Amino acid sequence: MNALDYKIRCMSNAKKNEILIRHAPELKHTMSYPIHYKLWIDPTGTGPIPIIPKEENGEESNLPSFIPSKKDTGPKPGYVFGKGKSPRGLGYHHLRTRTAYQILYNRMPKKSFFRPIKEETKIVTRILYDRSIAGLPRDEPGQASRCTLSGADTKAFSGAGGGVAF
Repeated sequence: MNALDYKIRCMSNAKKNEILIRHAPELKHTMSYPIHYKLWIDPTGTGPIPIIPKEENGEESNLPSFIPSKKDTGPKPGYVFGKGKSPRGLGYHHLRTRTAYQILYNRMPKKSFFRPIKEETKIVTRILYDRSIAGLPRDEPGQASRCTLSGADTKAFSGAGGGVAF
């Protein structure tokens, strides 16, 4: 585990939500941190667009996983506008699809020689990247009880002297 992973793990969910929403306002609807669903919705098939299934709380959503649109017509709660890697093309991808997180991840600023990336942006980028490649839509919430390092881990973070520096 590197220092950034450690920092994310030990950060409160409220703080993660605050910075996620600041960088990706689409997540304000319901999909901030943590997410925990049984499966991603896969909008990539050639058949009819899948409907978001009955939620774990028993409520029926009846929302499409993809809304075709040639242009961004403004925010739609629970959706991200873009193309992503989906063969469905340009449109609004529901946040229960991995494609939505690929789009959000690709929007994040990339490191350049002239523009260093802020620590907060690195955290958001890491969470979005992890979601964009995850086999299941589940974040691992940070818990203070799990934010301890063994002696070997401590040395790996800061050298032989121990301690964690961010």
